[in-house]
Parts: sequence; C-alpha cells; structure tokens
Amino acid sequence: MTDISTRHDACRIRGLRRAPPCGDPAPSPSPRYADQVDRAQLKLSVAPADDETVVTVSGELDMSTAEQLSDAVTDQLRQGPARIVIDLTQLTFCDSLGLGTLVVLSRTARNQQTYLLLRNPSPFFSRMLDVTGVREGLNIAD
Repeated sequence: MTDISTRHDACRIRGLRRAPPCGDPAPSPSPRYADQVDRAQLKLSVAPADDETVVTVSGELDMSTAEQLSDAVTDQLRQGPARIVIDLTQLTFCDSLGLGTLVVLSRTARNQQTYLLLRNPSPFFSRMLDVTGVREGLNIAD
C-alpha cells in the first residue's frame, strides 16, 4: 500500500510544482469558458442570373462552416447555370476542410458541365493553393 507522501513525491517527480492529490479528478473547466469560445462565422450571399450565379463568401471557411457553402453551391448546381463564381474577396480564413470542399465542388460542377470559378482569392489563400498543389485543379481569377 502506497502512503500519501509517496504519491505526492511521485507527482513532484513528474514536474508538477504544486502536487495535487494523485487520483483526484481534474477540476472541471469554468462554465464561462464555453461562452468565450468564438464560433466560426460564414455568411453567404447568392446572386443567380440567367447564365451565371455569384456566391459571395464572407468570414471563415472551416470544418464548422464548409457544409454551409457546399449546400449553397449544390443547390445552385441543381439550377444548372453555365457558370458559378465563388467570390472570395471577404474570406478571412480557410482550413484544409474548407479547401477540400472547394476542390470537391469544382469536380462536381465539372461533372455537371458547369464552370466553377474562384474569384479574388487573398494572398494567404493563393499561397495555400500553391503549397498544397491544388491550384491546377481549380479555376481561379485574381
């Protein structure tokens, strides 16, 4: 049987300055922390016309918002425009899932004989396209 002082010594050896009683549950996070976490925001505006639809993206395109863009563009593909333009002028962030969503949407559009164009990418987004090597698979207009 291990006494308390031995357990505390083991905790101190592991590098803890103030050794909590070993085996005690960790304190739960402050309930206020959940209120302080910012959720990614994405705003889309869709402007359909006869042969072209412009989808303007504002905010962050990431794992929590990619489906929103995918749904909006997929809905427009059902209308059958000759061209869909995704305007990225106001895109502030894009993670790998957001980039993957754009690649999938581009392939889906191509399969449906619709031209999908990414317009006005930021320097950050353009660099990400170059680093990942997906620029060649997308139609981009700076």
